Amino acid sequence: MRRVIPSLLTLFQGRAAVQPLCAMTAQLPDDTRRVVTLYKVYDFSVPDIAARLQLSERAVEQHLVTAALVFSGCIDLSELNDGADSTPPLPGAL
Repeated sequence: MRRVIPSLLTLFQGRAAVQPLCAMTAQLPDDTRRVVTLYKVYDFSVPDIAARLQLSERAVEQHLVTAALVFSGCIDLSELNDGADSTPPLPGAL
């Protein structure tokens, strides 16, 4: 499941685009934001993130898919639950 989220810089080109990306990331549910940060910024593996955040590997993968769908515009942030410890819903469940 390595690199499920395309390079964030390919989605947002140039320095001016970093601000909307940061704002979008900040609005993700807490666990999703933590997973994305560990995965994309600190280059943690899915098993390492799962162990660090005490989540299943499947839950980590779901958080990454949710973030990828948000960043690509396939789902809106308003469609996500704001529960800090919730596992994101599967895309078909929205």
